[in-house]
Amino acid sequence: MILVRLHQFARASANHCVADALRIYIRDPNSKMIVNRGAHGKPVLQSEREQLHFNLSHSQHLSVLGVCHSAPLGLDIEAEREVQCPTEVINMIAHSQELANLKDMYRREGDRAILEMWVRKEACLKALGSGLTRHPRSIQVLDHSG
Repeated sequence: MILVRLHQFARASANHCVADALRIYIRDPNSKMIVNRGAHGKPVLQSEREQLHFNLSHSQHLSVLGVCHSAPLGLDIEAEREVQCPTEVINMIAHSQELANLKDMYRREGDRAILEMWVRKEACLKALGSGLTRHPRSIQVLDHSG
């Protein structure tokens, strides 16, 4: 994975940084490359000989780029911060079989538990290619032990 600080760059510059980083991973950089998109817009870089799966996430001044030759991936990062209306957020994101565990984790760990759950959910949804077109409650990312 490549960590890229973006706070000094405009969005166009950030996209340029991502493109430069992806060129490093293409095995044949002289081949023609196009970006294909899945049903919900998830990009895949396609060259004449290979596909390159990638995913980008950012929070505050930090961005992370994940790259994989073999399979789709999803990732998410969130800066630690106070979660507004934590009870509503828990009820909004937790699968019915995760609800009790997340509430218990929140009592022990505070906002960090909610943010970690959110990061897991969004990364999984991004890997599936649906992103937030699919509701976070629809997937389960915690086992019964929390």
